[in-house]
Amino acid sequence: MYRKCNNLKFLLILAVVLVCLPVTSALAATKLNLYYYGSNKNVTYTGQQVKYTYNGSTINMRNTPGIIFDGTSLAPFNDVFVKSAIKMNYKYDDTKGKLTLSQNGTTLVLTAGSKKATLNGKSVTLSLAPMKVKYKDQKVTKLLVPARYVAETFGYKYDWNSSTSTASITSPMHLYYNNKNVSYNGTLGKVTIDGKSVNLGSMPSIIIDNTAMLRAYQVFSASSIKAGYSYNSSTKVVTLRLNDTVVKLTLGSKTALVNGKSRTMDTALC
Repeated sequence: MYRKCNNLKFLLILAVVLVCLPVTSALAATKLNLYYYGSNKNVTYTGQQVKYTYNGSTINMRNTPGIIFDGTSLAPFNDVFVKSAIKMNYKYDDTKGKLTLSQNGTTLVLTAGSKKATLNGKSVTLSLAPMKVKYKDQKVTKLLVPARYVAETFGYKYDWNSSTSTASITSPMHLYYNNKNVSYNGTLGKVTIDGKSVNLGSMPSIIIDNTAMLRAYQVFSASSIKAGYSYNSSTKVVTLRLNDTVVKLTLGSKTALVNGKSRTMDTALC
């Protein structure tokens, strides 16, 4: 009988431990023990711990999540922008706290503790300075940078979901129009005709100057519209024909000819 009671006591203790374990784990996950080098302060951080994704895939934060400081997401630059699939080039002088990030012709120079930065050689002012932070439990020091500013400066789309504490970074489309290379991170549209989707291939509809830009051949000729299509590479003129209507558009021009009459469009053909 004594033995039976001992077993029962052991089972009760085990049950209490099992019930408490998830609670302990949850409490541990709500705080970070940090050291802010700029203010020389030890801080118990209990705010949102930020996760980051790139093109839908989770970025490995190596147990050092981003933090929210003065309403701004600060991310370890190396994890989010260098070691991830974003793969920016960088130089970091730890003694001076000076970080240089570069990619696709854009160069950004940041300094820990300073709102002053340099973008392509020109002085700019940040809303929040980069911070050098030690994650005490992980025993690692990292430079945290304003994530949205850095992402958007290099042409990436940045979305914040407060309910999941997740910042989503999306790569831009690299386009060439108006005689220059452009990183486009605006709306990517679809086209339907009479409720049926049009196959746009690898180039979705985009928005330029509040105007939807569509692939002429895919939308008006290869679709159920079945307009006649031709392109003269020497004059850069696109011609669309349907029944008695002939439309002529010229690359880079806002002027169109409809049955020989001039019409002005909101945006140039590109």
